[in-house]
Amino acid sequence: MLLACIWVSVYLLGCLKGGLRFKAVTLLFKEEALQMRSYRWAYIFWGPLASLLSLLGMVRALFTRTIEWRGIRYRMIAPNRTVVID
Repeated sequence: MLLACIWVSVYLLGCLKGGLRFKAVTLLFKEEALQMRSYRWAYIFWGPLASLLSLLGMVRALFTRTIEWRGIRYRMIAPNRTVVID
């Protein structure tokens, strides 16, 4: 429950930051501000979601030694040794 509250708090703060960033960009580029308004919700809601997904990936990387890249799975044995699984 605590973890969920932390994640929601981080997401909401990220949404606030996205809104402030959008406002700053529209003030800086006044000529394009009208065009950018259609992307406003993406700036506000998708940016923090991407950050949370990156965080999830980093936390997962702490607990696993197996990665998949372009359909090929690898096991990290040591810092200088990698084995192809399939």
